[in-house]
Amino acid sequence: MADSAKPGDVLAGSYRLTRLIGRGGMGEVYEAEHVRLPRRFAVKFLLSEALREPTVFERFKREAEIASGVGHANIVDVVDFNVTESGQPYMVSELLTGEELADRLEREGALPLDEAFSILDQTAAALHATHERGVVHRDLKPQNIFLVRRDEQDHFVKVLDFGISKLVDSTSMATRTGMVFGTLNYMSPEQANGLVHEIDARTDVFALGAIAYEVLTGQRAFDAATPAAILNRLCHQEP
Repeated sequence: MADSAKPGDVLAGSYRLTRLIGRGGMGEVYEAEHVRLPRRFAVKFLLSEALREPTVFERFKREAEIASGVGHANIVDVVDFNVTESGQPYMVSELLTGEELADRLEREGALPLDEAFSILDQTAAALHATHERGVVHRDLKPQNIFLVRRDEQDHFVKVLDFGISKLVDSTSMATRTGMVFGTLNYMSPEQANGLVHEIDARTDVFALGAIAYEVLTGQRAFDAATPAAILNRLCHQEP
């Protein structure tokens, strides 16, 4: 399968790609316009090299299904999932304009209390909606909390990236014991130890607590010079 998406392509007779927004090791994202309606979207494609990993497509599909199925204002809205004629998987979501919480923290450090509490409250609401559906995000971090402008507010939250989420009580091979998924600085101890069957909604609550520490203090709750040292802090030390 060749990666063939390019500006000007029309997907499913509806979404015309207009420009490349970004590209990483696993995929690329284009801005698109609807050919019949005055709406713009973001279209994320999986690259062929990413599909060599057997579980990647299933995670990509899961991300689309969860984001579209929860239907919460603070979760990015996915409106379509499909495969191109050349076999390249893609998902279509609302186009977000703003910045990651990670970028704001890097620029500003600790946030004003009213802004910090608003961001945390909205993120908690998004997590509550997914937890009620039996879904654990497992990779909540400032990079996956996107802040958009809505009305007079410049920190309306959209939670992103449910690609490594876990269905509670799932026995998927992608989540077998000993496999570690997530981002070290925000992992719960059970997650850092690869104890998959102990992971539940509390894992996301732990990550949200670490994010709360960071937005209020400007410093990470768990940080060290090496990944091994971070793991040791997570598993054996207080923040």
